[in-house]
Amino acid sequence: MPEREKISAPQVAFILIPLVMATSILSVPNVTATFARQDSWMSMLLSAITAVWAIAVMTALERRHPGQTYLAIGDAVCGRWIGRGLALSYAYLFWVLTNVIVDEIMSFLTLFAQPRTPREVTILLFLSLCGTAVWAGLEVIARTAEFLLPISLAFVFIVTFLLIPEMKPDYLRPVLAPPYLPIVQGAMVPMAWMGEIFAVGFLLPFVRQPERVRGYCWLSVAILIGTMTLITMESFMVNGPLTPKLAYAYYNAIRQVSIADFIERIDPVIVSIWIYAGFVKTSTFLWLFATSAAHVFGLPNHRPLVLPLTLLTAAGTLWTFYASPELNAFLLYTFPLVALTSFNVVPSLVFLIDLLRSRSFS
Repeated sequence: MPEREKISAPQVAFILIPLVMATSILSVPNVTATFARQDSWMSMLLSAITAVWAIAVMTALERRHPGQTYLAIGDAVCGRWIGRGLALSYAYLFWVLTNVIVDEIMSFLTLFAQPRTPREVTILLFLSLCGTAVWAGLEVIARTAEFLLPISLAFVFIVTFLLIPEMKPDYLRPVLAPPYLPIVQGAMVPMAWMGEIFAVGFLLPFVRQPERVRGYCWLSVAILIGTMTLITMESFMVNGPLTPKLAYAYYNAIRQVSIADFIERIDPVIVSIWIYAGFVKTSTFLWLFATSAAHVFGLPNHRPLVLPLTLLTAAGTLWTFYASPELNAFLLYTFPLVALTSFNVVPSLVFLIDLLRSRSFS
């Protein structure tokens, strides 16, 4: 990666927020409501645990190994061969997750926006744009996120205001009614998405002032938790007990907006905003995939790999899941365990080994 590619500390926050929110906004309300029902908003508050954990570990590793990515730190701490194996496993993980992200976005587009457009065409066009951004570099992705994120957040709050007449606060009662285990169960999938903030470990070496990143990471978590909790509450107050049965509960809530027969059907605008956020998230994960693969092969630059890896991702998106139920089962049962292991447990083990090594040589 060229040294000239540098981003600012605030741009890290602009990348991390859509990195989590772009796809979670589609599925979080119904997934959490499946377990926690009217207390699903509490599950969202609980999901911040994995994000805080990931930020603490990644920033601590960076302070001990300044200027190195998480994979380079893995080489230094665990040895060359184990480090390369770690990099290979993360490259595969990022490929699978990029497939999942594109599949989620394309399934939504096919269902609500472009039902007559062949899925293959939509995937190739979308990934071509994302691949171009990845080839241009991290700085381009950061600037795109810096422009699009404020628009996305503004529309979330505009929608909240427009949905007020449709909300029924009684749907949120009783609050904290026993049993309490469903609240924890409802938090497991959002925890997996929040753990994606772990990507900050790959971004830190490219930040002009890395000492400021930790504060912006905490700000990212606060914005994410606040926004996602608000969206979860809105969805349940509008859809009520039907929320767990709706694949896209928040989108269904938005379709209820009707102000004096003048403001109606604003959902196409919201679809566009989601695509913006999805573009940033897909581009970031494709960049993570390319840089991890470049590390495995010992390449100084990820750009030669962008085209083949983009085509591989397009093929993977078409072949990984044959139907929406398979994708939903992966997100509900497999993804939480994979995310907890890869985004939290493994980095913590690397940090622990690093501490033990430093003490043994001191």
